[in-house]
Amino acid sequence: MLKKFRGFLTMLWECFTMSVRNIWSNKVRSALTILGIFIGVTAVIALITTMSGFSGSITSSFAGMGAGTLTVSVTGNELKTGLQP
Repeated sequence: MLKKFRGFLTMLWECFTMSVRNIWSNKVRSALTILGIFIGVTAVIALITTMSGFSGSITSSFAGMGAGTLTVSVTGNELKTGLQP
């Protein structure tokens, strides 16, 4: 059991060192990837914040107009039921 665990740790360490070596050998690619992730996360946060602000603004506008009630009015011809030939 201990031998399998040591083998697992050795394999994990090799994967880690290989990953770090690849990141350092491709510095420009790594920097562009980090920049892309940063821009994407920032865009999502900005979008969520903007939508939250708009939602609050619209809610307060409706509350100011007395949006607690709903009024439906029908104008025009009389309402008829059934099919007309």
